[in-house]
This record gives sequence, C-alpha cells and structure tokens, in this order.
Amino acid sequence: MTDDAKPKRPVRTWLASRPYGLAPWIVLLALAPFAFRKPVVHAPPPGLSEDRTMPPDDFDTVEPMRGRAARHPHHIPLLGWRDILWRTWREITVDRLPAVAGGVTFYTLLALFPAIGAFVSLYGLFADVAAVQKQLSEMSGVFPASVIQIVGEQMLRLASQEQAKLGAAFAVSLLLSVWSANASMQALFD
Repeated sequence: MTDDAKPKRPVRTWLASRPYGLAPWIVLLALAPFAFRKPVVHAPPPGLSEDRTMPPDDFDTVEPMRGRAARHPHHIPLLGWRDILWRTWREITVDRLPAVAGGVTFYTLLALFPAIGAFVSLYGLFADVAAVQKQLSEMSGVFPASVIQIVGEQMLRLASQEQAKLGAAFAVSLLLSVWSANASMQALFD
C-alpha cells in the first residue's frame, strides 16, 4: 500500500485542518493592550499617622526611663508599663475591639444552634429508632446523664418524624446557619 492509498483518520484530518500555528500569535495580540498599561499605584494601608520605625535604642534616648530597650518584661520600669497600657487601651478603642468581638460572638452563637438543628435533622433523615437508641447507650460513657436524656429525647423525636418535615427542617436550619456564619465573618472584617 502506498501513502496515497492509506485511509486518513478523521482525527488527524481534523487536526491538520486547524491553524494551531496561529494560536500563540492570537494570544499575544489579545494580551498586547495589557502590556502597555501604566501600573496602578495603591495608597499605603491605613495605620499610624507617623513613622515609628526607629530602633528601640533611639526610643530610649528620646523617652528615657520607659524601658524601650528592655530585653525582658521584668526589665521595664513602671513608667514603661504605664505607656504600654495606655497604647493598648488606645488601640483597643481605635480598632473597636469590643464591638467587633461582640458581633463575632453574637453571630457565631446564632449560627451554632441552627447548625446543630441541621445536623440532627440530617441524622433523622437517615437513622432509624433502633440505631438512635444504640448510639445513645454508647454516648452515655462520654456525656453526663442529663445531656444524654435531653439529646436522646430530641433524637428519638426526630427519628420518628416524617421525611418531608425533616428535609424542610434541614434546609431551613442549614440556610440560617450559613447566613449567621457569614454575618459573623463580616463582623470580623468590619
């Protein structure tokens, strides 16, 4: 058989008909406008208004008896500790630390209970009553009896519910938990 007599494969024919040699040039042409753009100059991040990058020895000469060059905390004099406490208090108020911590705690606790509800609803969708009782007896060695009683009653109640109700409870609990967790993270970055 000669080369002309061999049947061409459809994939090779298709590949041979494509202009793959032009692909790098097309990509370069598409990226060319980005090459001549001026670099964007970003403003420095917000922070202290004055430059505080001098070494501790220079701080010690400017503000003597403050313990700026101390190697250990017990070498800092009383005046230095007063400065540390003052700067800490000032940064706490500037950064709104109590408000941020309160927001994060609130939304985290708000997300916790729907997450537990979603877990228990999902558990109720797939578990049967016999498995629930077996797992409750296994948990009795780890948790106090009052916790086992409260959780056990709820797990048995959920395991005996209809599947449609458990599915709806799972969906609502999951959505509320995700929303609360998202709000918690937004409060953290506020």
